[in-house]
Amino acid sequence: MLVPHSIPSAVSAREAQRLAELASGGCVLEVGSDYGFSTIVLASTARCVHAVDWFRGDGHAGHKDVLGQFWTNINQWGVRDKIIVHIGDAAEVVPTLKSGTFDLAFIDAFHEEDAVYQDGMRCYDVVRLGGAIAFHDYGRFTVAPAVERLKHDLHGDLEVVESLAVLRLP
Repeated sequence: MLVPHSIPSAVSAREAQRLAELASGGCVLEVGSDYGFSTIVLASTARCVHAVDWFRGDGHAGHKDVLGQFWTNINQWGVRDKIIVHIGDAAEVVPTLKSGTFDLAFIDAFHEEDAVYQDGMRCYDVVRLGGAIAFHDYGRFTVAPAVERLKHDLHGDLEVVESLAVLRLP
């Protein structure tokens, strides 16, 4: 597992370890890539990672253009060949992806309840049965209420590692 400590991220070492375990051997969808820390962690064990981001930040992460640094980071860490980058808003990109394609979706995008819930529902449509959707910043902002709604609506089981919530789908 690669842990690119030199890249800014709020993902902890324990959370990175769990993400790498969840991604192992699978096809992963990442919604919100920022500088690429989690992208690299996921790609270090996954078969492939589809990274969806508009690379312009948001009201929580700050508005900034990070695409150039993202490319530099995934090249420097040697995982570029395992990553398919989709530049755009997840609300427009994710619905174009094939249903049941992904073993895992990892959401670390805009952290408002409605946005997290909508990202979760979009990811549910493309994650295979028995797969998982992981959310970062559970317990921060308004991520937890969205995850709890998704758990109820999708009848999933929830595991929490620090601020990483993993919703296992039936």
